[in-house]
Amino acid sequence: MSYDSLSNKTELYRKKKDTLDEEFELFSAENEKLQAIDVTFLDADIQSATDAVFSEFKEEQAVLEERDSILGDEKDELLEEIGKELEKLGMAKGKLDGLSRKKYTDGVSKASEKCDDYIHQLEGMLDLLEEPSVSRATDASSASVSLMGSKADVISHKTIYSDNISTSMSRYTKIPGTHSMKEDLKATNPNYAPDDSMSPWDNNCQRCVSAYEARRRGYDVEAQPVPNGADTLSIMNHPNGWPSVYKGAKLIDCSANTGALAALKVNDQMKVWGDGARAIVRIRWNKKVDVGGHVFIAEMENGKINFVDPQNGSADASSYFSMTSGKGLYCMRIDNLDFTDKIHLCCKNKS
Repeated sequence: MSYDSLSNKTELYRKKKDTLDEEFELFSAENEKLQAIDVTFLDADIQSATDAVFSEFKEEQAVLEERDSILGDEKDELLEEIGKELEKLGMAKGKLDGLSRKKYTDGVSKASEKCDDYIHQLEGMLDLLEEPSVSRATDASSASVSLMGSKADVISHKTIYSDNISTSMSRYTKIPGTHSMKEDLKATNPNYAPDDSMSPWDNNCQRCVSAYEARRRGYDVEAQPVPNGADTLSIMNHPNGWPSVYKGAKLIDCSANTGALAALKVNDQMKVWGDGARAIVRIRWNKKVDVGGHVFIAEMENGKINFVDPQNGSADASSYFSMTSGKGLYCMRIDNLDFTDKIHLCCKNKS
């Protein structure tokens, strides 16, 4: 099996998108200069010539936006194609893992690892498609420029979720009394089996992070296992991936040339969000460590940023940053967001 053709199409899309974004950036800079020109009190000939320039800018903007729309359609087609392949691989891997305890375990394990490798390739393509674009102006009639990742995009530090009545959270019992971060960590994934790599509670990090968040909100729940068969919840950029557990979730790209530099970016973002903020951190393992990736939690409590792993109960997951190249690393604030109904794929009442 080879995904070279799909990979080539993805890389070609990225090149065209980067070229277009550069053109948008140049257009924005020129537009800003144009907006600064005041010809109100100059003679009619100068005003007429300036109006013609404005008209040309409008035409150029229309052309750029049309190209952007065409690229958007191309991206949607690629996302759909990659999504279908990921679902096929997820289904195959689920069936293979279901056979892992029989006499042909070695062969099944190798095939399952190959599925993981292909999934890793496809997720890399998704990352390339979703890579943030450069800033751009959106209207030639205005000099304002939209800045991605600016402080204007920062959500209020206060926790503002509405207790998720719409997602039927009432089905879950509440934790009696107070409960600490360490207590919630220990209780999130009680069936974790570190000595059994095929355990459905050993690969359920995408469920553990949200089960942990539910516990921090006072619900006495534990993580669901990974199901047999296709499972898209583990795929960040899939429409039904783990970010879809939250309403209005926003991924912040913290990628860097090294894991240590990426960790600094996550730390800086957590400081902006402030005390009480919790976020999911997504990393890609260095291939020397493992294939695929992992999600865990960053939580700021009493001025200290804690990196914790609800899957294995570790109260210090900061070492994970040394196990990644720093590429494809994201964080997503969750403590102030409502759950969607997909939270029920992540947790259940404690047994």
